[in-house]
This record gives sequence, structure tokens and C-alpha cells, in this order.
Amino acid sequence: MITYNESKKDLPVDQLYRLFYLAGWTGPESSPDSDMLKNFNTPFINSTLVISAWDGKRLVGAIRVLSDKAIRSVIYDLVVDPGYQNKGMGKNW
Repeated sequence: MITYNESKKDLPVDQLYRLFYLAGWTGPESSPDSDMLKNFNTPFINSTLVISAWDGKRLVGAIRVLSDKAIRSVIYDLVVDPGYQNKGMGKNW
């Protein structure tokens, strides 16, 4: 069963990178010590809103939004694990 979390912005870096990799949004997995991997979740931490989708303890989807909290909001990333795509998950966000 998929659960959604709107309160956690500091998503696990390894799972977030894996999600982007599986979706074809980034290159081969980096070593855990690389600066890029260490900071991969920084854009999510600094976003106005982050909603993550979980299948148990596995991150299977994420969306991040920046907003002025008055008029405009912009979706910068909406990524779903390919194994979970076309099943309506994005419609629930």
C-alpha cells in the first residue's frame, strides 16, 4: 500500500538518488562519498512543499514545489519509480 508524507523534506539521499536513477533522470550511481550525492536532497530540503510516496520503507515517488505562498507555485520535480508509473499515484498528489 502506498502512503504519502507531506511533513518530511529531508528524504534519504540514497533512496532519492536511486529514484532519480531508475526514472532516467540522472547518471550511474555515485559513490556514497561524492559531494553530489551528499547534497542530492538539498533542493528538496529547501523547497516550500515536498510530498513523498512510500511503499513500506521504500521511496517510490516524490514531488517538490517552490512557492511565494501568495500567488504562484511551481512544480520542479515529480518523479515516480518506473515500476509504479501509470497506476494513478500522481493523481493523488
